[in-house]
Amino acid sequence: MLPFVFLRHKDRFVKIFVADILYIEAAKNYVKIFTMTQTLVVLTPLQRLERALPAGEFIRIHRSFLVALSRVVAFDRRWVYLPDKKLPVGETYRASLDALVLFFPEPKTHPHAPATRPVLMLYDPEEFWCQVRATVREELAGAHAQQHLVQTALEKAGLPVKPAYTMSEIQQLFQLSDQTLDEWTRARLLKPTRISRQTYILYADLLPLFK
Repeated sequence: MLPFVFLRHKDRFVKIFVADILYIEAAKNYVKIFTMTQTLVVLTPLQRLERALPAGEFIRIHRSFLVALSRVVAFDRRWVYLPDKKLPVGETYRASLDALVLFFPEPKTHPHAPATRPVLMLYDPEEFWCQVRATVREELAGAHAQQHLVQTALEKAGLPVKPAYTMSEIQQLFQLSDQTLDEWTRARLLKPTRISRQTYILYADLLPLFK
């Protein structure tokens, strides 16, 4: 993609270097483009301009604001901070900012080494751990539900729960023809494992097929 775009401003098309853009503000059916040296008013919807800009270099933080990621100094739950400006964060777009946060564990140090700076978290620590615990509970509930589906399907097919199944048992479980079984294997939906010259499908590899 070119490092610049041409946009209609008044009666001419003006070249704007993407790297110069600080942020873009929507206003009805036009946008204001704020660069390091000027502000341009362009007759185009913000959504259309967002699609024309390089993916990954800009982030939508509000229904009315698109920001250059390279210009973001900091952000919190309510604001995105640029060098000389702060812009509001919309509730709908907060998750996009949260996805940018990385949590690094503290490095292990010698007992007598000076204290290191604490890791900064976007959330209050108690709120953060509450979300972690909720996520773990959801994952465990999903895993238990998935195992229940597998066990129910095995019972209907007259098969016991065991560590591995032959290809003929897989055909019986899913009621597959020889051709479909070959297609599933080629598509890597099934992951055959060789045990004592016999081909098996491991129980653990059945779980993804029941998602």
